[in-house]
Amino acid sequence: MPNSVFGYHQEPDYVAPDVSNVFPTKFQPQNTTDTPDSLFVNGMVLDPASFKPAGSIGIRTKHYRFMSRSGNKDILISTDGACLNNGQANPTAGCAFVFRPATLGNQPVKYGTFSLRLEDCGPKGDSQAQTSNRAELRAVIAALQFRIWVGEGWKRLIIATDSEYVVKGATEWIQGWQRKGWVTAKKEPVKNKDLWELLLKEVRKHAAKGLEILFWAIPREQNSEADKAAKDAASLKDVPKFMKYTGVMCKPDEMATMAEFYEDTD
Repeated sequence: MPNSVFGYHQEPDYVAPDVSNVFPTKFQPQNTTDTPDSLFVNGMVLDPASFKPAGSIGIRTKHYRFMSRSGNKDILISTDGACLNNGQANPTAGCAFVFRPATLGNQPVKYGTFSLRLEDCGPKGDSQAQTSNRAELRAVIAALQFRIWVGEGWKRLIIATDSEYVVKGATEWIQGWQRKGWVTAKKEPVKNKDLWELLLKEVRKHAAKGLEILFWAIPREQNSEADKAAKDAASLKDVPKFMKYTGVMCKPDEMATMAEFYEDTD
């Protein structure tokens, strides 16, 4: 029973779950013909009442999302990265993710795609190359950092991407890399180690709050919206330092973005 000291109600100490062994997993549709459109539908959900302060009379926030047609607590976000002059002189890379539909019924929904230029530096402050693989991975991190998704009531977040590098890296290779000290089977340093470590950190942050992260490999033609946004972002102005972008509700159904410098000190 909860303790009570001189009338003060004291809850038992909260014990955070151990997420040190949590890794992303693959999303496996029941049918090989399943697509994002066949499994997820444009819809609107309200903040769960359990996330509102006691006695609050505020309006529960509306969220427009790609929701599971089965009615479970799954949400879909599509990500992509692109690099102009990849592997050549003067490469420039961009990243994007699509987290809510452009329209809901006949009504336009503002701000459904977020895109960014790949930064010149990584999360630890060191200079990094502009590559397509790095941009693909950076897009996923941006999506994970954008919102506390479990606060909207979701239980699973499915990242849909056409990047085999991201899906296999996150669900097959990363455990071995970490166990072996971030070297490959050929004893070579893992490329983009800084981003892989940050990805794992973000996955575990969400896991500690009760949200599971899964990766779904989809064909490129099913990822056209994120693909276009990433290519457009590759032409944006250089961003010297690594940034963290946070989506903030400014009206019941509208969102703005906060940007801040981010440094991974672990």
